Amino acid sequence: MQIEIIDKLFLPMLFFIGIVTSWEDFCFSKIRNKWIILGTIFSIAVLAGFAVCNLVVGSFYIIPWDYFSKVILNSFLALLIGFLLWRYGMLAAGDAKLFFVFSLLLPLKYYWKSYLPYFPSFVLLMNIFFPVLFFIFLKASWYAFKSLIKFFKSKPTFKMDQLINLLIKDKDIGGLIKISLGFIAIFLFVEKLRYLIAPWIVLYLPNEGFLFLLLFIAYRPLFTYLRKSKVVLILALLFLVVYLGQGMIYTPQEIIIELSRTIKMVFIFLVGLQLLRKLFNYYTKNATLKKIKINELEVGMSLVIDDEKDKDKKPELGTVFGGGFNQSQVDLAKKWAKQNNIKEIEIYERFPFAYWMFLGVIITIILKGSLVTSIF
Repeated sequence: MQIEIIDKLFLPMLFFIGIVTSWEDFCFSKIRNKWIILGTIFSIAVLAGFAVCNLVVGSFYIIPWDYFSKVILNSFLALLIGFLLWRYGMLAAGDAKLFFVFSLLLPLKYYWKSYLPYFPSFVLLMNIFFPVLFFIFLKASWYAFKSLIKFFKSKPTFKMDQLINLLIKDKDIGGLIKISLGFIAIFLFVEKLRYLIAPWIVLYLPNEGFLFLLLFIAYRPLFTYLRKSKVVLILALLFLVVYLGQGMIYTPQEIIIELSRTIKMVFIFLVGLQLLRKLFNYYTKNATLKKIKINELEVGMSLVIDDEKDKDKKPELGTVFGGGFNQSQVDLAKKWAKQNNIKEIEIYERFPFAYWMFLGVIITIILKGSLVTSIF
């Protein structure tokens, strides 16, 4: 009875907002705030109404009180995660807010097969990113395959140092060592959690596919911290020393086998991740660009300004968050182009994301859990 009431109230609004925002994002590359506000106010009003009913009825609760606390905590974490994804350029502001609204409107029962305490909408996040990354991977692979055919038809000469340069562009060996140590610590830490943390974590942490997807999404801030942060490096080294030291004292043979297996996994992961990044970057820089006149530059567009030889000529635009330029950055870019007598510029084509998010919602409702754990 309780579940049916929540479904009948929340699902129609969830599908309405999902369909409308998907259509507007596809047609106009915009998610309007009024839909975010509508979903938020509707959710708060319905939950507040149930809370009042609980107080009036007394001993018979229409909706259990712990359901309210779970929804509030989950929604707060969804808002926080959405903000961080926007802050690190992985989501546009509208998409981040839409993720919060979807988390607020989607009843918690649809996570039950992969329910993650405190933040069940993490499953929704994975169900959003997995299909879109797989779709981009297929498109990028097909584009790279056609490019390789053209490349080999030209009968080029190929040397091993070209492969090394492909995988390690800046040849920062010190940074590579830091990243490797950091990921060895992460993989060992995850392995340790399998035995120390509550049983629900087993749904996620032993799953290499799930872990790979999570680290792929978070690679940009994670690589930055592992490469540049001394605190993170010290913590990783400290964990490795304690973990390996304890293992060598009590179970030396097991710890050597585990360390060897972990190093192999980290090597495969880093090489695979780097190849995927190169594939995605190659596709983005060669197949998703278009030229426009400088006066056609608008809010939300992203200017291509990654040419190293023109590094000193780039406009000082500040931090470009997910979703492209804001109005002040558009004005600065136009001023910079005028000063340098630039009539046309290259931008990245917009990638509507709202319908991928709605697809993630539908997948979650159908599977009642994680697509990644269902496959892997």
